[in-house]
Amino acid sequence: MESLKTISNLRHKEFPNLKSKIQNGITVSLLWTYAQLTKKQTAEDAEYMEKYEFESFLRKSYFSKLLYVKGTHKTLTDWFKLCYTHFMSRGPEKQFDPEIALSKAMEVFWARGYKAASLSELLEHMEIGKKSLYDTFGNKRSLFLKALEYYFQTEVKSIRDQLLAPGSPLANIERFLLNLQHYHSLAESKGCMLGNNIADFDTSEIEIAATLRRYLQFVEDAYCTALMRAQSVGELSATAQPHDLARMLLCMTQGMALLSRVLDNETLLQSAVAVTMAQLKVS
Repeated sequence: MESLKTISNLRHKEFPNLKSKIQNGITVSLLWTYAQLTKKQTAEDAEYMEKYEFESFLRKSYFSKLLYVKGTHKTLTDWFKLCYTHFMSRGPEKQFDPEIALSKAMEVFWARGYKAASLSELLEHMEIGKKSLYDTFGNKRSLFLKALEYYFQTEVKSIRDQLLAPGSPLANIERFLLNLQHYHSLAESKGCMLGNNIADFDTSEIEIAATLRRYLQFVEDAYCTALMRAQSVGELSATAQPHDLARMLLCMTQGMALLSRVLDNETLLQSAVAVTMAQLKVS
């Protein structure tokens, strides 16, 4: 393969005649595109190349035809842009509902986790093409953040609604825990999307880590509000610490969700809920 320096020089070379332009166009442009897009060797570069299918369209026969028809374009850079514009101006892709596609992406990230979810798997489940994915949702990371937000809006917020429903605050907590116990005992349970994906990130992933912490804090605050209500109506003692108990509930329920992915019965989950409620009732 040509060296990067040679490719850099070739991309601005004006070939003396159309024949040499056509003969060299595909090869040199392919090398130049590869060189330009892999300088940093980042995941973004790889996704960008995959998104626009550079190697595929540069090899198409109409590339050389365009060079012939548009012979007034002098530099290889101009020819590359011309071919790229032609490739990207194809007819409209299949129409789709962005919310439905996002909900399907959420399902993949929920079941598989961020790292294990491949782009091909996401596209297949979302039933869209790569161009639609990138134009609508951005890259995989951006799609994941949007899927997390969708999970928060459709799943996490409902936790607060259940915990703060009218009636006995402590009974609401117990009902919620029993519902979790039942759900996580089902074969189709995927656990918690937040907990499932925590293992794929650490605090160096500033944006994603902050998003996960914010959603977990929302759940903790919902538990705390329910516990303070229980304390205000005499269901918890005046000496109970709602904030500490809320953190216990958060850790316990996250543990339930994670363990449920490998358990074959709900005995462990039943014990966890029973002991937790006994602790709350004597607090």
